[in-house]
Amino acid sequence: MSGLDATERPDAHTALVRTRVGKAVVAVLVIVMSVWIVGPNIPASPVRDRVEVVWSPAIKAGFKQNWSVFSPNPRAQALEVVAVAEFADGTTTEWTLPELGQTIGAYRSYRWRKWQERIRLDSNARYWDSSAAWIARDVARGDELPVSVRLIRRWRDIKPLTANGIVDTKVNEFEFHVWGRVDG
Repeated sequence: MSGLDATERPDAHTALVRTRVGKAVVAVLVIVMSVWIVGPNIPASPVRDRVEVVWSPAIKAGFKQNWSVFSPNPRAQALEVVAVAEFADGTTTEWTLPELGQTIGAYRSYRWRKWQERIRLDSNARYWDSSAAWIARDVARGDELPVSVRLIRRWRDIKPLTANGIVDTKVNEFEFHVWGRVDG
């Protein structure tokens, strides 16, 4: 028996999934979703390439995970984007990505790190001015905006561990954009 006594009537959804057609629809959905979630996430191979069309709707829906963040080829550089804002009196302040805490904040921090990863690319130069203007508003002292914001890429090569531990490499720095306030 289903656990319902004779006086209880199931809701329409429950009644539907108890029918032969309802069970078949649920089974098909479970199979399709399993293939759509697992399929795009298996590592590249000739077999995967041949059956990829099966989950192309899943890729369009955003179910694909980019495996390049995992071994055997992790990123070989540590990246950072900072901004140096200069005020009219000559003082400066350095803006860095927000620190958002280790629990819920970690999810928001990930978005910031992805922004940082992309904004530094020359191919995304169209976003530099608006990003610098946003940073200027973020570091403003009340109503006083900085007169300029310099966007700076920093990176350090990550070397494999040696018998002596971590190899420290020098930090490289490159100013890639300067925003200037337009008073008007």
